[in-house]
Amino acid sequence: LSDGSQVVLGGATRLTTHFARDRRDVALNAGEAYFQVAHDASRPFVVNAGEVSIRAVGTAFDVRRTGERVTIAVAEGRVRIASSEGLANGRLSAAEALEAVAGQQISFDPRASGLTVGAISSGRAASWREHRLEFVNEPLDAVVADINRYSTRPLALADAKLGTLVFTGTVDTAALDS
Repeated sequence: LSDGSQVVLGGATRLTTHFARDRRDVALNAGEAYFQVAHDASRPFVVNAGEVSIRAVGTAFDVRRTGERVTIAVAEGRVRIASSEGLANGRLSAAEALEAVAGQQISFDPRASGLTVGAISSGRAASWREHRLEFVNEPLDAVVADINRYSTRPLALADAKLGTLVFTGTVDTAALDS
């Protein structure tokens, strides 16, 4: 990006950027992106993904958006995560924010209450960059949607009720046809 930050995009990812003198805003509309943010304390770097806003605090992190479900994996440094309302007018309320550090993964699912925090190795933070989609206790409908971003033959669940089942495992995107 123009500020020296780097973004790696996953399959079928859509994002937009808006940089100004006092802010750097990215909207992740769908998909997954890995951000390596250039430090600039005078210009906050904020990623908006649905109802979740992630403010970089000198860091490298991954954001995956599947519908309204958002997962953030921190590989280096730290980020502040808040509801979109918590970042209104560029202000991040400490009461509404959660700070995450390297080795943590935060998940937001509007079907569940609040944010879920878990541990993740820095190597797993963006495993999709190595053709591996890794899931831990994720709803099957979100897993299928993520797989479909990389597949030429989309999967579909025959019964919508199956989407609430949880899945833990790894999918090799280089071998989806088999």
